[in-house]
Amino acid sequence: MAAVSTCYISAACNRTVQCVHWGRNGLVAYGSCRSIAIYEAKREKEAGSIVYMVNGHKGRVNCVKWISCPTSHGVKETEMVSGSTDNTAIVWKWNEQQRKKEAGSIVYMVNGHKGRVNCVKWISCPTSHGVKETEMVSGSTDNTAIVWKGNEQQVFHIFCIPVVNLHTVPILSLGRDDCKIHLYVYQDDQFTEVLSLHGHEDWVRGIEFAVDDCSDLLLASCSQDTFIRIWRISISIKSSQPLVFNPDTEIKLKENTFIGTEKGIVTSWHEIARPQVHGYDMQCIAMMSRYRMVSGADEKVVRIFSAPKNFIDNFGKICEVDVTKDLQNTADESVPEGASVPALGLSNKAIYDGDLVQPVNEIHPNEQYPELYFHSLNMTEPPTEEHLLQNSLWPEIQKLYGHGYEIFSIAAHPHGHVLASACKAAKPEHAAIILWDARTWRQMVSLMAHSLTVTQLAFSHNGKYLLAVSRDRTWSLFRERTTDQSEAERQIVNFTLINSFAQVIVWGEKENDGSNPASSCLGNYKPCSSPLDVGEAATAIDFAPITVQIDRYLLGVGCESGAIMLYTWKPTESSQWIKCCVLDAIMSHTLTVKRLKWRPIQSDDNLQLASCSTDCSVRIFNVDMNKL
Repeated sequence: MAAVSTCYISAACNRTVQCVHWGRNGLVAYGSCRSIAIYEAKREKEAGSIVYMVNGHKGRVNCVKWISCPTSHGVKETEMVSGSTDNTAIVWKWNEQQRKKEAGSIVYMVNGHKGRVNCVKWISCPTSHGVKETEMVSGSTDNTAIVWKGNEQQVFHIFCIPVVNLHTVPILSLGRDDCKIHLYVYQDDQFTEVLSLHGHEDWVRGIEFAVDDCSDLLLASCSQDTFIRIWRISISIKSSQPLVFNPDTEIKLKENTFIGTEKGIVTSWHEIARPQVHGYDMQCIAMMSRYRMVSGADEKVVRIFSAPKNFIDNFGKICEVDVTKDLQNTADESVPEGASVPALGLSNKAIYDGDLVQPVNEIHPNEQYPELYFHSLNMTEPPTEEHLLQNSLWPEIQKLYGHGYEIFSIAAHPHGHVLASACKAAKPEHAAIILWDARTWRQMVSLMAHSLTVTQLAFSHNGKYLLAVSRDRTWSLFRERTTDQSEAERQIVNFTLINSFAQVIVWGEKENDGSNPASSCLGNYKPCSSPLDVGEAATAIDFAPITVQIDRYLLGVGCESGAIMLYTWKPTESSQWIKCCVLDAIMSHTLTVKRLKWRPIQSDDNLQLASCSTDCSVRIFNVDMNKL
């Protein structure tokens, strides 16, 4: 067993129409940045989760589709096809037995389009020998669709491609920017257009086939004209024109939602709230306590949020945590029940118990949009998407003004009574670090040390030091002033610095009795380690909260390529840095690692390391200290 194993993966789905497919094998494949996430909805004694990340594309994944192959034992889905903005389509082989090693391997890569591939489909076509062959169809923004069969190809002009077999005759449907749907039939070893459907008034973006009980073909199409249309197509084998278009006005659409539950769930990770839904890009976040959050976005304001009663109550029930004292504190402090965003507002508005009972009054025509969306719910299992969107906001309790430009970095004191923030800056006067008193939310002091944007802030574990790094290629360290002048105990604090030469350096405080005053700008600080060359640009680092082996520090390093490495360091040894682990490619990120953070609570033999990346994923790893 390896020293590091994947505990949890959270990967966002790309915002493209064709990038998700739930196969008959029970696995959901969806595009996540440059990767394909394989999600298993039902697992024995566990909740659904991402079981594998398939990497291979060099651009965003736009479309994914499982390939169904009929066998004597039923339909088998062991291959899938994907398309990307890198102008390629890839056929993958899924191996359940080799999931942990190499579950997704490339069968072949299609290079033939001159634009990004937006849709892919597969089809089983009969041959002259009576054997069916699986062929792939790919559609691209180069205004072409290509049917791939070995080394041969047939080109059409398309947007979206559904394929169906009816009466053993493959039928291909193409949606285009001419607002029409074009139908092709596979005859004489090629596809021939037989019919075009008129009705949409804008580009056709999606099409799907189905066969009804009368063996007629149903075709659903959606368009940018905001309409979904249902087409019924009758097949006449004897007719000279095999396809006859018969619109059916009795077909209606009905929206349904469903909630699935699973018993016997073991420890797992779930999204339980969305405290803030912001209109600006989020830049930084910090937790001041279990129920208080601070965020900074592309605006000049720092926003403070506090958990409402309904969240605390549900948090305790879902996670089986005793929150009795927390709920008692909320009663004493008049904490709101929940929060909502007014129709024309931008800030989360607190909702109290009395606000949940709406008076029956005549609504004025100008008040056509309701302001209260929150509904108090009692939950014993992770929330659904509907609940996350509507009932999981935290009320905003404070806005902090003082910066001249957009907020870029924030950090919270370990005891939660001080907040540090910095903004984008091109001049020294704007690069100041502001310290806020969390009890009064007033400015305590403005720290001047840099000439450009402070990119990251961090308090030491004991809260006595604040470290800042800046785009001016310098770092600064601030010490907390204490009124107790008799304090003689000296804390040994280690900090890290990343530079542009792919090196990590550890700095520490050296003893100075005053007889040898500092002669450099570093003062009482000097490098405690030799430079650690990780081979590429290091973009994220963090020390584990405890030592491993025999008093060795454990350092996690994230790189620009998405790789994550673990090193141990002991200042008293000649070979200070020892590389103890490099995460496998299937476990690592595909783009730049932005942050690494060790969990402060650990078991006797295991640590947990969390990482986030520009590939839109968050991952949590279990680290076995006995195997490092």
